[in-house]
Amino acid sequence: MNFRITILLAAAFAGGTAWTGVHDLRPPYRAMFANWIYQRGMYDTEAAPDGAFFWTEAESVYTNTAKPGFLKLEFWPGHPDLSATPLEVKLLVRERVAERLTLRDNAHVVRYVAVPPKALQMMITTRVSRTFQPSTAPGGDQRHLGLAVREWTWVDAPPPGAVVLK
Repeated sequence: MNFRITILLAAAFAGGTAWTGVHDLRPPYRAMFANWIYQRGMYDTEAAPDGAFFWTEAESVYTNTAKPGFLKLEFWPGHPDLSATPLEVKLLVRERVAERLTLRDNAHVVRYVAVPPKALQMMITTRVSRTFQPSTAPGGDQRHLGLAVREWTWVDAPPPGAVVLK
């Protein structure tokens, strides 16, 4: 009888440790707990006449300090062949799918994410169905690009008619 209890306790401990390692101990969650900025799947920020932005890979995760109100999230695909092959995009807030989009052109998409009361950190994940490579020539831009994302900005309230994600 004691042997069975020992095996059961060991299995429960191993299962709990595995679950915690896959969830709470992942780097973005550790960064949020420590109030750090965390980036994965993102290229360096680039300057543009209308403001700074960065490119993502097929999947990106970004955590940053939350501010009261709403996070303004602006992005666009930049893919050269969207009319022939649309791009599927998933936006996740924390680990919950907040929106699924099918993009057929390179128009900018703006979404507002409601910041939960007393939130210290925000985590946004983007996933795209495919990436594109600007150049395959030696010395050319050989990055695999998913979405162009404007630097995060915070607003007190979204404009009337804006799409708000929770």
